[in-house]
Amino acid sequence: MPKADRLDSKTYVADHHRAVAASQDQLAEQRKERPAAAAAKKAAAAKRCGSLQAVG
Repeated sequence: MPKADRLDSKTYVADHHRAVAASQDQLAEQRKERPAAAAAKKAAAAKRCGSLQAVG
């Protein structure tokens, strides 16, 4: 096992915190993109179904 991956490594805790922070940043970016993607999907669906009417 590489020394950097060992739990007794001096840099393990710092590396772990850095990895967690990077993961949280990535999730935050995905959260920001989600509403825009949903709006685009909704607009595309409205454009496709704009001429259709419910029968009932």
